[in-house]
Amino acid sequence: MNFSKRKMYSDLFHDPMTLYRYSDNFDAVSIAVQRNTNSFQHASYRIRNSPEHVSELLALDPYILKHCTMNIQKNVAIVRQSIDASPCTILHADPSFLLDKAVVLYCIQRCTELYRSWCPFNVYAHLGSALREDLDVIHATLRYKPDSFSQIPDSIPQYRQIMMDFLQVNPRYITFVPNRYLDDKEMMHHYISVNFDCREWFLYLSERLRNDAETVQIFLQHSLLGLKHVGRSARMNRDIIQYALQQNCNNFPFVPLRYRGDPVFVHLALQGNGLNLFFCKPPFTTAMIIQAVAQNSAVFKHLSPSLKSDRNLFLQLAKNGLSVDSKFSAGYRDAQNWIHLLYQILGRSEEHTSE
Repeated sequence: MNFSKRKMYSDLFHDPMTLYRYSDNFDAVSIAVQRNTNSFQHASYRIRNSPEHVSELLALDPYILKHCTMNIQKNVAIVRQSIDASPCTILHADPSFLLDKAVVLYCIQRCTELYRSWCPFNVYAHLGSALREDLDVIHATLRYKPDSFSQIPDSIPQYRQIMMDFLQVNPRYITFVPNRYLDDKEMMHHYISVNFDCREWFLYLSERLRNDAETVQIFLQHSLLGLKHVGRSARMNRDIIQYALQQNCNNFPFVPLRYRGDPVFVHLALQGNGLNLFFCKPPFTTAMIIQAVAQNSAVFKHLSPSLKSDRNLFLQLAKNGLSVDSKFSAGYRDAQNWIHLLYQILGRSEEHTSE
């Protein structure tokens, strides 16, 4: 390598902006571009206006497009190559490309392919009014950039339908919906119905709708544990509590404490899950324990020692044909006590035993 080449490499390595000294040397331009995109502005007009040279340099840095000549920035093949590498470089191309539906859709497609989870570039924000109201462009944009929904003009006739389709994709998309629609009963009923379980996203609905009986019932139909997300007034409504337990007994832990001793609610809760006994308001009655153990025999294992050692409770369980893994105290394992228990179950007296 001769001295002049070594000096060129040294200059460009330490300061790429010294490219102006070697502006017509393609090797020098290639080195400088890799060090600093803006150094390309010092390349010669011949290189900046050459489709072949620019095409080769785009593979090194697509952002050089902003320093190319107008002829290059209007070249469809060059612009598409630049978009392939980095979609946001459409902003460095001739402004006419932002009015070209085919190119814009291609740009959006590349965004979808390159950024699987979140894309930092929003081409929709740079479009003219015609394409901002184009349904194909809107639907394509929302697929890769859902937060663009707030930029869609609500004056277009299909706005409500666009919103309905949008909310059907993912329940979390309700976070992008304008506040005035969060109190729109028809829209929110659609949102709840098309999502199997929108869970905590229900909290984004207006306070009025989260306490509206009709809205809450629709939500409870489509939610596993919906009672914990409804409004305060709705959660205190006896009819809504009963409806929630009829839909899913595991809503019982979210029933206000004052109602957890209500016989109707307790019966519904224990009917589907005996372990709900431990969410009931104490004291536990014998009838409650029998229903809970009948639904799930494991309930007996978790009773307090005093209840597990209660002779009368054991008798009632046995009379109802319930078999439990007894953890009675030593006194209950005594043979004589077991005989007494057996005869009491059979309805006989100890006097009959002595005869």
